[in-house]
Amino acid sequence: MKKLTTSVFMILFACLSYAQSNFFTPTSYRGAIDPDTTKDWTKGWSNFDPTTTSYPATTVTVNGGDITTNTTWTKNNVYLLNDGYIYVTGGATLTIEAGTIIRGTGKGTIIICRGSKIYAKGTLAEPIIFTSSKGAGLRAPGDWGGLVLTGRGIHNLPQGDTAAAEGGIAKPVTGSGEIDGRHGGTNDNDSSGVLSYCRVEFAGIPLTTAANSEINGITFYSVGRKTQVDHIQVSYSGDDSYEWFGGAVNCKYLIAYAGIDDDFDTDNGFKGLVQFGIGARIPSNADQSGSNGFESDNDANGSQNLPRTAAVFSNMTMVGPLYSGQTASVNSNFQRAAHIRRNSAISVVNSILTGYPTAGLLIDSRLTNSAFQNGTAVFKANIIGGVPAGLAGRLASNSDTLAVTSSASVAAWVVNNQTDTFNQSNDVNLVRPFMYTNPSYAPASNSVALSGSNFLTGKTPIDAKPVADFTFAQTSPTSRTFIFNNVSNTRGFASTYSWDFGVSSSTTDTSSALSPSFTFPANGFYSVKLKVKNAYDSSIVTKNVGVTIAATQNNFFDFTPYRGALSPDTTKDWTKGWSNFDPTTTTYPATTVTVNGGDITTNTTWTKNNVYLLNDGYVYVTGGATLTIEPGTVIRGTGKGTLVICRGSKINAMGTLAEPIVFTSSKGAGLRAPGDWGGIVITGRAVHNLPQGDTAAAEGGIAKPVTGAGEIDGRHGGSNDDDSSGIMTFCRVEFAGIPLTTAANSEINGITFYSVGRKTVLHHIQVSYSGDDSYEWFGGAVNAKYLIAYAGIDDDFDTDNGFRGNIQFGIGARIPSNADQSGSNGFESDNDANGSTNTPRTAAVFSNMTMVGPLYSGQTASVNSNFQRAAHIRRNSAISVVNSILTGYPTAGLLVDSRLTNSHFQNGTAVFKANIIGGVPSGLAGRLASSSDTMAITSSANVAAWVVNNQTDTFKLSNEVNLVRPFMYTNPNYAPASNSVAMNGSNFGTGKTPFNSKPIVNFTYTQTIPNSKGYSFSNTTDTRGIATRYLWDFGVSTSTSDTSTMENPSFTFPANGSYIVTLYAINLFDTSFISKSVTVFVTDKPAANFTYVQSTTAGSRMFTFTNTTDTKGYATTYAWDFGVVTASDDTSSAMNPEYTYAANGTYTVRLIASNAFLADTVSKTITVLATSITEANAAFSQVSLFPNPANNQFTVSLNLVHANTVSVELMDVTGKVVLSTENNKLQSGVNEVIFNTSEMPQGVYFVRISTPESSLSSRMVIVK
Repeated sequence: MKKLTTSVFMILFACLSYAQSNFFTPTSYRGAIDPDTTKDWTKGWSNFDPTTTSYPATTVTVNGGDITTNTTWTKNNVYLLNDGYIYVTGGATLTIEAGTIIRGTGKGTIIICRGSKIYAKGTLAEPIIFTSSKGAGLRAPGDWGGLVLTGRGIHNLPQGDTAAAEGGIAKPVTGSGEIDGRHGGTNDNDSSGVLSYCRVEFAGIPLTTAANSEINGITFYSVGRKTQVDHIQVSYSGDDSYEWFGGAVNCKYLIAYAGIDDDFDTDNGFKGLVQFGIGARIPSNADQSGSNGFESDNDANGSQNLPRTAAVFSNMTMVGPLYSGQTASVNSNFQRAAHIRRNSAISVVNSILTGYPTAGLLIDSRLTNSAFQNGTAVFKANIIGGVPAGLAGRLASNSDTLAVTSSASVAAWVVNNQTDTFNQSNDVNLVRPFMYTNPSYAPASNSVALSGSNFLTGKTPIDAKPVADFTFAQTSPTSRTFIFNNVSNTRGFASTYSWDFGVSSSTTDTSSALSPSFTFPANGFYSVKLKVKNAYDSSIVTKNVGVTIAATQNNFFDFTPYRGALSPDTTKDWTKGWSNFDPTTTTYPATTVTVNGGDITTNTTWTKNNVYLLNDGYVYVTGGATLTIEPGTVIRGTGKGTLVICRGSKINAMGTLAEPIVFTSSKGAGLRAPGDWGGIVITGRAVHNLPQGDTAAAEGGIAKPVTGAGEIDGRHGGSNDDDSSGIMTFCRVEFAGIPLTTAANSEINGITFYSVGRKTVLHHIQVSYSGDDSYEWFGGAVNAKYLIAYAGIDDDFDTDNGFRGNIQFGIGARIPSNADQSGSNGFESDNDANGSTNTPRTAAVFSNMTMVGPLYSGQTASVNSNFQRAAHIRRNSAISVVNSILTGYPTAGLLVDSRLTNSHFQNGTAVFKANIIGGVPSGLAGRLASSSDTMAITSSANVAAWVVNNQTDTFKLSNEVNLVRPFMYTNPNYAPASNSVAMNGSNFGTGKTPFNSKPIVNFTYTQTIPNSKGYSFSNTTDTRGIATRYLWDFGVSTSTSDTSTMENPSFTFPANGSYIVTLYAINLFDTSFISKSVTVFVTDKPAANFTYVQSTTAGSRMFTFTNTTDTKGYATTYAWDFGVVTASDDTSSAMNPEYTYAANGTYTVRLIASNAFLADTVSKTITVLATSITEANAAFSQVSLFPNPANNQFTVSLNLVHANTVSVELMDVTGKVVLSTENNKLQSGVNEVIFNTSEMPQGVYFVRISTPESSLSSRMVIVK
């Protein structure tokens, strides 16, 4: 799928190495099947019970003859090969669709001639099936001919390109040119087409009585290696399952099942490679010529003709008919697992050969023996089991060499060639190789086949060279950390990894982890190299990684869709938990430490276990000292008690939500009033516009006299707007703001900031009941968030002398009684006291402020007449107010009070936009003071109209703004109600409120359920309040559906492994992402299953249960319940238990298979009848069945009490009658009824014998 780029630039290139084209796939295990049952290549398309499989009737008959044009057989038809040879010739291609069924009869045979092709490419879900035309239960080996492919590869027959296929297939040689049914040439790279996912059943017909006149299941004559052959099953062949005559075709994933003669026969110089094959026999099926797993000749005479037969077989599992505990009769024609003779030099490696009666390996020619001894042929790293003691290897007479002169020498040589030998087939420990209709040839967890392979014999060229590769992703756009996901193909070998991240100046830019992370030191291009190395080879890939990071957004403002200080989401109310709107009645502890006026010149800490008294004097923190105040500390003040932070010194008052720092009055509850003590004054080195420069004095007599050089306490200013005066967070300042003299501007405010720099941290501060302004700024550039001004006397937020800071999220709330004789406003702002044009100009920006004056509908309290305007902007000030609520002031919402200020608003130097004004008299939402007109705005009416035009909503009544409870003074809530106009309407595009638009992306994840490949992803992105959409990429490189646009999706990964999961967050303004590595590893659920068989002992009700659970490769425990409801001992934890039932009946047997994480249950109903009933009743004095088990026939012996009408029926386990007699009148005494079962499939059956008076049933077992 497409992968979204996770960096501004990522340019890739790969250093490609030569791709190996070796045929063999290395395995650590021996045999055909991986112990990981999820990799069992036989599943899904093969069929080990074709005898009873129902196939549809044929619809198209194909008679013998030639196909000379390209022809397609389609799956909507069923084809009958009707007793004749069908030659695909003249360069034609026969294409057979996946899922097509072809049925054969008599000599019906498909012959692919030289120069023509077959294209039979089935699929896992839809294999192509070539089978018998007979019905279920009636089929047998040799029902039809088979498949024959003839090619132009090289053989060693003297006839050259006129060599004839066996069995009369070859047409006569007449004239020149290639003759149909003949084979050979000079091109081992010839192609005869494709055979893939095909089953060939009941083929292999003996065409004449002469030797070598049969057709095999599939026969390859001089077929070239460009022919594709894989996933083929030949079952119940009447001759060999597969036979190769010369050629060099390679094959993988072959099954030979229940054939008559040999499984894999090689002749006449066949040089191909075969890997992953199964040769499995059933006890009854063998050929009079002697049946072997492998049979191989150089030619029929054992000549030295070239090319020599030298095929290589690896990872073969050859399962003969013998195993421990077997009761079925084994055909005496079975011989050896491998019979290598007549100068053949084939090799067999990494394979399992078990259960043959006369030898594991028989070397049957002196030249073949020499080939094995000199390494021309190899027999190594195999397993031989289930052959008589001493017969793992045998030497035929006249086959001795100087080194190996006897069978004993061969047996020792076999062991010396890394081959394990066992006397019993069961010792090999395959899962269920002898469950013929449902086998599993995988090694069990304790099998010797789990390891011991050898791919270094020189006969099995392997793709040992790993294919190094990796993907990578930046973890986030603001980080130089990258995740590297190793997706190398190790070819199945244990591998080590060496990463070099390409930082030339570093010696620590390496890793040996599988999938590391690495943080690059700087932006740029880095050449990242991964080397993968195993015991045989190594590979390197290099990719260029472009590293860049987006600048971290340091914009001050946070976007909100709403207007005002509080989100409508009450869980985000930042006033909760630390503020106090009823400090008048709050009880505070008595003071324990008195701090008199004077200087603090060394770092000092005030602790929360003390209560401090600022005792009627100025306390200067000076000389570079820092005053640290612990969270939870209470400081009480009296008189002129004032805390003054001087330039170069700092306050570190870092309260918390749970433990705010409280500065309050020294008076008791109910006695406190505004101006009980001085307040907090912070002086800094930032820029102001006063002419005194850095000797500018703080108001109220705080400033010390100017004497000599250096910074004077109580004075302020400098040139560093980035100055820091420390931290104030989660602080409350109550009842401060004392008028120090009767002169104008001689008061101390709640908190006063003089030329404070922007590196000072201010947030979550509440000033309540200040005797003058709650907050006042004189110059400087400090920013602040989350401020509360409550019940102050003068102005809530006063700005002067070139203050240029940014304030967001503030509340200015008044109570009706508290106002100042000078006129009380929400905002008051001057450039300076004279309205000069001194610079820097006062140009602060306030956003998301909620200013609640004293007026509201229904109010009964008297309102102090000194209340004035929500915002009084005057004297050349150019402050901006946006996204705010101004309500409840009697004389104006906004008063523009100077011609220069008016000009600033009109030319955009100052902005008043996207606000809400409510609760002011009609027409007074905006006012213009006298002498403040400009050419555009010349009257209050113009201002009122201009306000509206600037996206400001106006209402006559405060209540119409619809805040939750702004006038419940001791327990207010200033959030917008659900119907408030403040819910939306913000504007952060004025240029005055640069905001952080980039989402801060993050997510967590958990498994949906334990031990599942399904994961739930929880999106924890901080959207910054902006509507955001999402795109997830779950990192499945082979998928086009591994994405989601849900906020919190779930996803099921296809397999265990490591995946880079990326979440993109996209809003109207910006995009961001995060990538995380998710490692998926689960234990698969076992698939519980079992079979059962009843003992054949007369009168027995004992059952043996064979556990066929697919454990998925994990340790598994078992719990059996044999279904006897009246018993408590009908359970077992054995893998393959036995259980004897006390009585006939029907029982439900349950097996629970459990691994460490998951369990599976299977239940089966069994019918229990005592075996070989001998029973007397009103009709019968005795009934017997024999033999039991039976093979081709059995006899029912009836001793009748009197002459009677008797019927006898044979039923399968489902109750279906499969054979029966007529209602015969039988004489009294002994009568016998014989059933012919030669065409019956192996299995368990029941015999029911009925007369008009009674009936009885008995169990019969048929074995083949």
